[in-house]
Amino acid sequence: MGSMSLDLKLSSIRVFLVAAEHNSFREAAKKLGLTVATVSNHVASLESFLGVKLFERGARGASLTPEGRVVYRDLKRLLEGLLEIKSKVEELGLRSNLLTVASMELSIEHVVPCVISKFKENVNPNMSFMLKRGDEAYCIGEVRVGKADIAFIEGIEKRAEWSDVEYMELATDRFVVVSPAKWGLKGRVKMEDLRGYPVVMCDPKSGMGSLVYRYLELNEVEPATLNVKAVFPSVTSTLTAVSQGLGLTITPLTSIRGLVGDYHDLRVASIKSRVEKISFHAVKRRDASSKVEEFWGFLEKLKEEAKGSLPCVRVASERIWRMIR
Repeated sequence: MGSMSLDLKLSSIRVFLVAAEHNSFREAAKKLGLTVATVSNHVASLESFLGVKLFERGARGASLTPEGRVVYRDLKRLLEGLLEIKSKVEELGLRSNLLTVASMELSIEHVVPCVISKFKENVNPNMSFMLKRGDEAYCIGEVRVGKADIAFIEGIEKRAEWSDVEYMELATDRFVVVSPAKWGLKGRVKMEDLRGYPVVMCDPKSGMGSLVYRYLELNEVEPATLNVKAVFPSVTSTLTAVSQGLGLTITPLTSIRGLVGDYHDLRVASIKSRVEKISFHAVKRRDASSKVEEFWGFLEKLKEEAKGSLPCVRVASERIWRMIR
């Protein structure tokens, strides 16, 4: 074998493999959309590179020489390995621009979209996000075991502390009463006064419903003592029931963003209660990757600029509170 040129193209390897599999330059040309002459040139280039004859050509086509069979086996394995490497590199590239987010119900509907939009607009337009929904234990658990890069949670009580995760309070919210306008509820409604009205609730098995039921329990109100007329699966269906005069409902202020304006016969009132505040938190591992730290730093900046609230949450609250006055 003479001096070896190192400018062999992968296309020549591919053409050789197809020609070997079909035992025909003509069939390989049809398969690849090439001319027979081009196939012959690719094979000749590979033969020159290796310094061996790869095919015996005859009237019935082309058959591999003993050396050709060895080359076919090894080049097929080589090409498969290269394609696997290419796939892994592409996957790593995608992962480097992918954040997996685990979020609770209220956050995924009213906080996460705002944060993602602003991050892509101001920091990294190429970042992609995969969202998963669950309760607090699920979201924090996904972060702790590395199945999620970051979590967004909401709740009334102090967060469970774990040594391997870090929390950041992003925004706060409060509970309100939404009632038919003709009932005349306004100002700050006392918790004990709610027992005198028919009530419609979100299903306690839902994220929103469980949050409301826990709020009542922390304020020493047993849901069973309320005059609950119906339980609905969502905030939207609950508000529709309120608009029909079926009862009032208790819900986080943020949860009715974009919904109350669709009803002209509802009134929003604040509640006078011992426990009022809902907190929104972001959660990450303390040993988070650089892409997570970049996102976390953006959250800190966003929080600072919004003075403790996220813009979308604050604007929603201000718009709805104008309905109260």
